[in-house]
This record gives sequence, C-alpha cells and structure tokens, in this order.
Amino acid sequence: MIRTFDEPIVSYTGDLQVQNILDFLYINEVPSVFEFSEAYVDKIFKSGKPSAVLFYKEKESALVEAFSTVAKTESWKGKIFFTTSGITEGEQLKFGQFIGVKTLPNIVIL
Repeated sequence: MIRTFDEPIVSYTGDLQVQNILDFLYINEVPSVFEFSEAYVDKIFKSGKPSAVLFYKEKESALVEAFSTVAKTESWKGKIFFTTSGITEGEQLKFGQFIGVKTLPNIVIL
C-alpha cells in the first residue's frame, strides 16, 4: 500500500484471506494520528473500534507530540484510532459538544 502519511509504503505479510486483507487495508488507510474532520466520522463512530480523542488548545504542541508518540506504538496499531480536535469552531465544535467536552486539554475514549 502506498500512502502520503506515516510510513509511505506498507506491505501486507499475512494470510491470503479476504477478511485479513480487508482488516489490513482498513487499519492502514488512515494516519496514526489524524485531526478530527467529517472525513473520519465513520472511522470513529461506525468502525466498531475504540477511538482515543485528544481535545486540546493550539498552544499545547508538546501534549500532541506525546499523544502521537503513544499512537505510533506498534502495540496500538489496528486496535484503536487516535484523533485530535479542538472545540472552538466548525465540525470540531460540534464534536466537542456532542461528546460533552468543556475543559481542555481532555482525552476521551470512545
């Protein structure tokens, strides 16, 4: 699989069974950490996999970096999605309201 994020080339090495290949594609089609947007709503709410959401303020780049380090740990790959979000405008404001986030920073597991 050729991607424009994280590792640009990811190779499948598992059994040649349809479900295993579909799982590989599903897991690897998104970055290790992605910023919440409309494009990822299905991943977060319909995938059946948990999501860790870091709600943060723009100035908290060290927190985002630490969150990203954990997300890129091999033991989490394919088990949980990691996403970041603000709560001040647009889709992220609606997302934060839906989840009930009022204080920042905040990590929520869905």
